Amino acid sequence: MRLRAATLDDLDLLRDWDEQPHVIQGDPNDDWNWDVELGRSPDWREQLIAEVDGRPIGFMQIIDPAREDSHYWGEVPANLRAVDIWIGDERDLGRGHGTHMMRLAIARCFADPTVTAILIDALESNTRAHRFYERLGFRFVERRCFGQDQCLVHRLDRVDDLAARFTAAAIPHAEWTHQAHLAVGAWHVYHHGPDAALARMRVGIRALNDAHGTPNSATRGYHETVTCAYIRLLADALDHCPAEMPLVERVARILASPFAAKDLLLTFYSRGWLMSPTARAEWVEPDVAPLRAPLG
Repeated sequence: MRLRAATLDDLDLLRDWDEQPHVIQGDPNDDWNWDVELGRSPDWREQLIAEVDGRPIGFMQIIDPAREDSHYWGEVPANLRAVDIWIGDERDLGRGHGTHMMRLAIARCFADPTVTAILIDALESNTRAHRFYERLGFRFVERRCFGQDQCLVHRLDRVDDLAARFTAAAIPHAEWTHQAHLAVGAWHVYHHGPDAALARMRVGIRALNDAHGTPNSATRGYHETVTCAYIRLLADALDHCPAEMPLVERVARILASPFAAKDLLLTFYSRGWLMSPTARAEWVEPDVAPLRAPLG
């Protein structure tokens, strides 16, 4: 699948898709005004056609809702994106194209490092769409009326996307950095508590190592003591954040603190003890100092 810019050459195609029952059901009241909008290229919007083997199969729009000129989203913070997608021909439904399109949209949005989250406004009655977005890591935020449409707003924070791709063993090796480890660990502790987070991280790290071709052995790959220690430290760090602080801000605070230093565990362990086969295979207690999250 590839994405290309929608142009006036797509006018008849998009008008035809607008008449399809499944498209009307998902978006019954909007007039996209294609003959005008396809001729515009504002810097706050992308309108894209998804193609498979050169054949158009769907439409995607990505906007900056804080800068969009109709103020559809009202007053929203900067550094967000809002996405609309649909499959054009009913015969292309149920073939995984929507998931592929949405993953491309998410990657396109988060390729800009300033973007913090993505918004979706599916109709409240479209329960199939809600399940679709939730499988991709979006979470329900609020019920909201847009014009004549009662919608459920869902949001995907950058850390939510990272956690979803971790669970799917779909984070590229180059992106699986120390900071990514910390963000994913914090997400799991926040949502599942330390014990369940540890169990999930054990499974997920091993699976991601397998996907990267990294052996989980006595000398490489998964490290039990490192994982356990960081889960305990992350739980401590999260507990010391203000109760009303959103997870995305807690993660940012952790990553901007001494906690994010790659050699943090050497504050508590000697290098020889931490790198021993025993520590890799099972939990071992610190031999230098008790575990405590650095919060300064």
